[in-house]
Amino acid sequence: MGDRRPALARAASEVVWKLTADQPARITRLRGGVMNDKYLVASTSATRYVVRFYSKANAAALSYEPDLVKKLRREGLPVARVIGDSRSGPDAPLPYMAYEYLPGSALRSRFSALSLPTRRRITGQLAEFLFSLGSLPVTGYGELVDSQTGRYDSWAEFIETSLSEGIADAARHGSLPVEVIHQVDSIQASLRCFDPPERPTLAWGDILTNNLLIDEDGALAGIVDFEGTLAAEHALNLGYCRAAYGLSAQLSRYLMEASEGKLEPDTDRLNLYTVLRGVRVARFAHLPLPTGHRRRSVLTLFPGVRPAARALAGRVAGRTAAQRSGK
Repeated sequence: MGDRRPALARAASEVVWKLTADQPARITRLRGGVMNDKYLVASTSATRYVVRFYSKANAAALSYEPDLVKKLRREGLPVARVIGDSRSGPDAPLPYMAYEYLPGSALRSRFSALSLPTRRRITGQLAEFLFSLGSLPVTGYGELVDSQTGRYDSWAEFIETSLSEGIADAARHGSLPVEVIHQVDSIQASLRCFDPPERPTLAWGDILTNNLLIDEDGALAGIVDFEGTLAAEHALNLGYCRAAYGLSAQLSRYLMEASEGKLEPDTDRLNLYTVLRGVRVARFAHLPLPTGHRRRSVLTLFPGVRPAARALAGRVAGRTAAQRSGK
C-alpha cells in the first residue's frame, strides 16, 4: 500500500494536467475515505481538483458513477463537475474519476454542533436531493451496470439474491451472529408479503454524513460519492440511513419527516431495507478494506441492523402464526 501511493499521487497530477492544461502545484492525499484513494490537486490557477482512484473491488463503479454525477450536475444539483475519467484517459495505475473540488465541511464533523432547526433544514435539503435523484430514468433493479440500468430484471430478484448470497457468505465466515442470520432467513422466506415498487428509482446507497458537505451558514453545499447508488425505490434511502445511524437517530427521523407527503413507507418495508444494508456488506466483511483501514464489525458499523432484523423477524413470525390459526 505504501509503495502505491507515490505513484498514484504522480498519476493524479498528470491526469489533471492532461485533462485541463492547468499546471499542478501541490498534491495532497485526502484522508477519511476507506474504499478509495483520493488526491487533491491544487493548480497554479488556484483551481482545485480531486482524482479518485477506484480499488479493484469497486472498479465496476466506473461504468456508471461519472455519467450519473454528470446527469445530476445538469439537473442543477450540488455535485462536482466531472472533468474526465479513465475510460477515455489519460492512463493511470488504477481506474479513476477526476472532478473539480467541492468546497465545504463534512456534515459529520459539525452535525452535533448545529441547532435543531439547521439540522432539520439540511435533512430537508437532502430529502429534496434524493427525490431529484429518484426522478432520473432507470430500468431494472439492484447494482447499476450503467447510469440508467440495474442488474436485475425484478425487485424480487434483487432482494432475494442480496439476502440469500449475503447470509450464505456471512454464515461461512462469521460476519453476522447466528441469531441475526436466522432472523434474516425467516425474513427471506416471507418476501412474498412485500409488493414490488410501482417502478424502479435511483436511491443513494452512500447516505452518510461524511458524504454531505455544508457551508459556513449550515446549508447543504455539496454531495459526493455515488458508487453505492442502486436502482430500487426511495424507501431504500431511508432504510440505509437507519442502518448507519440507528432506527431513532435524529438524522433518520428528520429524513423521514422531510419525506412525508411524498412517501410514507410502512415500518416493515423500512426494516427490510435496513437489514438489506447490513446483509449486503456482510458478504465482504471478512476482507480487508482497500485503503488499509481496519474494518469494523457489521453490527458496529450499522447499529440499526440488529433491531430492525429482530423487529421484522418478529412481525413475520406473528403473521405466520396468525395464518396457521386461520385468523
